Amino acid sequence: MQLKELQNKFIDALYDKALPNLLAEVVDGKRSAEDLLAVYRNNLFGNLTNALRITYPKTQQKLGQKKFQKLCHDFIKKTRSRSCNLDDYGEGFADEIEWLKHRAYLAPDVTPFDLARLIKLPPEKIFKLKFKLHPSCFLHKNFVIYRDRSLQVYAKKISRSEINFLCGVRDGLSLYEIYEAHDINIETCLRRYLLSGVLI
Repeated sequence: MQLKELQNKFIDALYDKALPNLLAEVVDGKRSAEDLLAVYRNNLFGNLTNALRITYPKTQQKLGQKKFQKLCHDFIKKTRSRSCNLDDYGEGFADEIEWLKHRAYLAPDVTPFDLARLIKLPPEKIFKLKFKLHPSCFLHKNFVIYRDRSLQVYAKKISRSEINFLCGVRDGLSLYEIYEAHDINIETCLRRYLLSGVLI
C-alpha cells in the first residue's frame, strides 16, 4: 500500500470504523491494532469536541452536556477538519451567530480610524468617501457582529436602515450612493459605526 493511500485510509478509520485492510498494516504491540487506532480516534474526537465546546458555549448550555456531546460526535463523523488550526473548525455546527462571534474575535486587527482627519473635511468631500467594514464585522439577517477596540465581541440587532447602510459600505458604495439608494440618516450611522470601530 502506497504511503498516501495508507494515510488516507488511516484518516478514514479515525472518523469511522477501522477498515480491515488498514488493520493488517498496523503492527500489534502491547495492544491490538484496533485498540491502537481507538486511541487516535478518541484523541481526534476529544480535541474536535473541545473546539466546538469553546466556540459554542451557549449551545452547550442550552442542550446540556450529554446532548451536546452526542451532537458533537455526529457532527464530527460527518464534518472532517480540513485545517491544522482548531479555530477553523465548527462552521455549520449550530447557531450561526455564535460561529460569527468566534470569527469576529479571531479576526485580524487594523490601524484605528483617524477621526481628526475626517472632521477637517468639508461635508461634500465626506459624502464622496468610501469606507470598509472592519475584518471582525459580519452581517447576519438583522444583526451586526463585531469586535470593539477592547476585544469585546458584540452581536446587536439593528434597524433595516442600519443594515442597508452597512451593506452599502460592504458593497463599496460611497456615502452619497448609500444615501441615494436608501434615503437614510447617514450622519447618525456614520457616527455610530465610526465610534464603535466597525468602519475603517
